[in-house]
Amino acid sequence: MVSTSLRKNQNGMPSFLSVEELVINDTFINYCLEKNEQDISYWHNYVKDFPQQQSVIEEAKQLVILLTGSLNGRVADLNTEHFSSAKRFNMLRIGMYAAALVAIFLAIYIGFFQKKSGELTDSGTQIASAENSLLYTTKPGFKQTITLPDGTTVYLNSASTLRLSKDFGKTDRKVFLVGEGGFDVTHNTRLPFIVSVEKYDVNVTGTFFNVKAYPGDKTTETSLLRGKVDILIKDGLATPLRMSLKPKQKFVLETESNESAIVNEKNIKEPEDKVTKPHVAIEGLSYNRDSLNIETAWMSNTLVIENESFEMLKEKLERWYNVRIIFKDEKVKQYGFTGTFKHESIEQVLKAFQDSYFFNYTVDGSEITVSSK
Repeated sequence: MVSTSLRKNQNGMPSFLSVEELVINDTFINYCLEKNEQDISYWHNYVKDFPQQQSVIEEAKQLVILLTGSLNGRVADLNTEHFSSAKRFNMLRIGMYAAALVAIFLAIYIGFFQKKSGELTDSGTQIASAENSLLYTTKPGFKQTITLPDGTTVYLNSASTLRLSKDFGKTDRKVFLVGEGGFDVTHNTRLPFIVSVEKYDVNVTGTFFNVKAYPGDKTTETSLLRGKVDILIKDGLATPLRMSLKPKQKFVLETESNESAIVNEKNIKEPEDKVTKPHVAIEGLSYNRDSLNIETAWMSNTLVIENESFEMLKEKLERWYNVRIIFKDEKVKQYGFTGTFKHESIEQVLKAFQDSYFFNYTVDGSEITVSSK
């Protein structure tokens, strides 16, 4: 079994945002400067949901205040006795950090407004503007955090696309997803938030959930961490089938199933029409041996592998590292692995795999060939 060191928090959940990500988030800046009640409420709730990030939030908040020149007398002279030596050191460190970030902010600001529609950003995200819609696309090997006009935060995984109307938030809050995305939705009972994937819609008002719907995958999943969501299954049914999820539950739909029976019949109402039904289930969320939630670990850039065959891992690794994996024989496809990786390269991951099974691999650019001999 392969395992590497894991930095986990007290709740076994990933730390979603770093200081660098927080200080360039518009809603977080509004929270720090007390400019928007909705943003203030959101970040108060964020700290409650993720108490392990409180110190990060406080450090980022001080940075925002320093950078905007809005201290308003909140920070006293660092040489006074009011501050302990540790506090003075921390404030000096923050001041130096802030000075360094000013240049970064200017570069981000100038670069953002100079970009043309459809240009690829440095983060590997394609932002395209059509006549009536906005399209976000991440390349394999890249991830992106997006703030929608209503304040909703979207974590877009690699090789994924998110499309929304330019009028998003005015008459509806519907987005279309291909790939994987985590959604921390701003509450709005008047305009429910809808994520539409190929075979179903996810309907919410305010919650935190993850949707995985990559083309070609054998299953598509919706995992709920907070709040409540309704799943409206539209594929293969004359009358759409509605299911509800509670926190720590996961909806799974088999995209390649030919069976006509539904898994977990007791949890699902039988539709009146007698057409072939999709193969679905409601399950609990998955956690690894370190109590890390597997469905959302990717948001903290953590790759979790839990008893998966090489064949099952192929597309996940290809998306994660922007590579192409070729198996030279069937035997190596069946090798199973378990591991947690944070900053490792693809070659480091493969070498860790070799601790469990003997196999050879060669690397030619972005193409990796694997064989059991």
